[in-house]
Amino acid sequence: MRTRAGSALMRLEGPAAAAAPRLMGPPAAARAADEGYFEQDEAPQPQQAALRLTGPPDAPRLAGPAPAAPSAAEAAADGTGGSQPTDAIFVPSYQWQTLPPGAIVPAGLAVEMPLDGRPSRARIPPRWQLKVYIDANDHGYFRHDCTAKTTVGSLRAAAAAALAVARDAVTLTIDGAAVDDSQSAEEARLFERMSRLKVLVREM
Repeated sequence: MRTRAGSALMRLEGPAAAAAPRLMGPPAAARAADEGYFEQDEAPQPQQAALRLTGPPDAPRLAGPAPAAPSAAEAAADGTGGSQPTDAIFVPSYQWQTLPPGAIVPAGLAVEMPLDGRPSRARIPPRWQLKVYIDANDHGYFRHDCTAKTTVGSLRAAAAAALAVARDAVTLTIDGAAVDDSQSAEEARLFERMSRLKVLVREM
C-alpha cells in the first residue's frame, strides 16, 4: 500500500485487478498534475439545494412578487415622506426665527448660533443694503440702505437722483412686474427677492 496527497491508494495486481471496480475520475496525467485530486472509494456527497434566482446575472433577485411600496402613513411615520430628503425651506423675516435642521439661509441674514445648546435662529437685519445692477447705459450698481419700513417710492426717487434722471423715468420691477410705490421693503419682500429686482430707466 502506498499513499499520495494524503489519501490511501490500494494497488491491485493480477486477476484481482481485472475484477476490481473501476473508479471514475480524470485521466492519470490530469490527476498527476492536480495535486488536490485524490482517489478513494467514498460515498458521494449529497448536492446542496440551489437557490433559484431570476433576472439578469448582474442584478439577481429572488423569485416571487415584488415587495410592496410603503404607504403614505408608513413613509410619514419613518420620516422619509415617501421621497428623497430635501433641504428645509427657510423664509426670512424681520423677526427672529428658529433655523430648521439643514436649512439654507440667504446671504446677509443676521444669524445667532448659541453654544449652550439652544437652537440657532436668524432674521433680516434691522438695516441692510439694497444692491441692484442697472444695465441701462452701463450705470453700474444702485445701492441704498433699507429698513423694514423703507418704501418702494423712496427707493425709486433715490435711484432717479443717483442716475440724474426724472423720477418718472425710473421703475422698479420684480420678475417683469412693476412694484407699487406704496409697498414697504417688508411687504414687497425686497430682501429675499433682491436678485430678481431690476431698476428700469427709460428715456424721457
